[in-house]
Amino acid sequence: MIICAISFSLYIVLITKFSKKIKEIDLLTFHFFTVAVIGMIFSFLFKINIYITTFSFFTIIYSEIVGSIIVRYLQLKHQKNVGNNLIALIFLVQPISSSMLSKVILNEIFTKNQII
Repeated sequence: MIICAISFSLYIVLITKFSKKIKEIDLLTFHFFTVAVIGMIFSFLFKINIYITTFSFFTIIYSEIVGSIIVRYLQLKHQKNVGNNLIALIFLVQPISSSMLSKVILNEIFTKNQII
């Protein structure tokens, strides 16, 4: 867990550093290329069989465009102006605000494990 925290902190700092020097689209391309290569390596290592229907294919494409590409582009574009500390606080508060909104909007009930 410590390795994950250190990696995430390094990720935030490096985005701020490199987004001031390199165009966002170039960083975004490198980011997704790296994720694709690592994902393919692990899928071959663990022999993951993938069966994709048409509906799931379009769901994946939509999630990739809206949930990954647009969000990551906006992060790369604006994080250099905001700074590391505020970005770290935003990422820290995100799960808390998401859970509160799920309670308010979707009337979700939290289990004991979720509360802890």
